[in-house]
Amino acid sequence: MHELDPSYTGLAPDADLQQRSDVMRWRKAERERLRAARSALGPQLRHLYSERIAAKLDPLLGDVSSRSISFYWPINGEPDLRELMKSIVSRGGICALPVVVQSQSPLVFRAWEPGVKMRRGAWNIAEPIGGKEVNPDIIIAPVVGYDRGCFRLGYS
Repeated sequence: MHELDPSYTGLAPDADLQQRSDVMRWRKAERERLRAARSALGPQLRHLYSERIAAKLDPLLGDVSSRSISFYWPINGEPDLRELMKSIVSRGGICALPVVVQSQSPLVFRAWEPGVKMRRGAWNIAEPIGGKEVNPDIIIAPVVGYDRGCFRLGYS
């Protein structure tokens, strides 16, 4: 709601500004709470959860041969799906990672496979150097959390 044009919502401008401020404050606090909870799990439990997520996700992707699937490089204790990425490449799929080419511009997705040269990109996140640009068939995006309605809380 906070991202919509106030004229679309029908809310008075002052009410919209207060609502936006409240939502942004809640989102910041919720991100901090969820990141702290994820960190408190410890590396062994996070690894186990990553394996479980990959095991559930893999069959949902179906036949990956010749399909391009965008993943993310794990940071801040996020689920680590790199083993699934390796498996997809070994089965003829194409994995891609997002690359920030320019601030305030759309992401570019570049092909990734084991052994590809990487560098630290925006926000110090690893990204492929050069490589073929890919238009993903499927995009798997990281989340800080989500609610029962499956609304995603991301990093910004």
